Amino acid sequence: GELLGVVVGGGYDRCEEHNVANPSCDDTKGNFIYILNAATGALLRKFETDRAVAADIAMVDINNDGSPDYAYAADTGGNIYRVDFIDGPTTKIQRDKDQWTYRKVAATDPEKNRKFLFAPALLYSQNKVYVALGSGDRERPMEDDYPFDNVVNRFYVYVDNLATPAGTGVIPLDDATVMHDYTTSSSCTTAPVLPDSTRKGWFMDLNQSGKGEQTVTSALIAGGMVTFSTNRPVPALESSCSTTLGEARGYWVNLLNASGAIGVAGACGGRRSSVFVGGGLPPSPVFANSVGLGSGTENASVVLGAVQKDSENKGGISTPIESQPMRPAITLKRKRAYTYTKGD
Repeated sequence: GELLGVVVGGGYDRCEEHNVANPSCDDTKGNFIYILNAATGALLRKFETDRAVAADIAMVDINNDGSPDYAYAADTGGNIYRVDFIDGPTTKIQRDKDQWTYRKVAATDPEKNRKFLFAPALLYSQNKVYVALGSGDRERPMEDDYPFDNVVNRFYVYVDNLATPAGTGVIPLDDATVMHDYTTSSSCTTAPVLPDSTRKGWFMDLNQSGKGEQTVTSALIAGGMVTFSTNRPVPALESSCSTTLGEARGYWVNLLNASGAIGVAGACGGRRSSVFVGGGLPPSPVFANSVGLGSGTENASVVLGAVQKDSENKGGISTPIESQPMRPAITLKRKRAYTYTKGD
């Protein structure tokens, strides 16, 4: 078959710059997912979306064969789409490009005006994909912009069932009977959303630290947690001619139940967020492997661009350019799996 090389969104529609809740556009632009041949640039397929796709496209390989099996896109209308490159999670047979399919799998409440401008983080488990992303309008970050007074942004972890048949309805991400509302539930005992759970995921409001908070980065799943960063407008001090870049805040929360993971060694039981020094718009967190150089040094997995989980031990100070090692808590308990008894 043809080379599957590049998957991109249509881009940002400047109509979104209108400082209103529902911008009226004569002709929607950027409302496509494009799949291109990486060697030639030829268009393989395109799929239409409701609004512009300004975010990167996230892809997941469920059988670790080096080829993406599904792609996830998010648009500025708060919708999530999935492109299927295989026939399903059971047989996992790669389809020809003419057989690729797509569907809208989940959506926010259109009356709430929540936008997705950054790609989701993905994690595959037991024929389900955990899709983690936050809403926000990074292009409208000021107090005098409409989102400040009119939009309560949220962070979502949606569990997408890959085996759901075509034609199934779109999951309403803001419905508290379908998704857990974990805005105020942040303890280790909060019910986790496991692959076999009846709920489709969880969400939490991003106004707990102040009005106008918005997600301004993509998310990253690491060590059973998800990390992302936000910004909210902060008024300048009176009798000061200096400007303020807003409060930049980084989050580490448990992927399954939204429990805070800052200030603790594990993945729950701590605080959800901590402040970056200097404010502004932090970079998106990324995962990397550092290579040890010289004797006595080891390779390590690190996260760059996220708030420090142990920031309390550093005087509460975090900068967006710091790295931190990522060591998932793994139990060392063992149990006997097989016993051999010698016969007579």
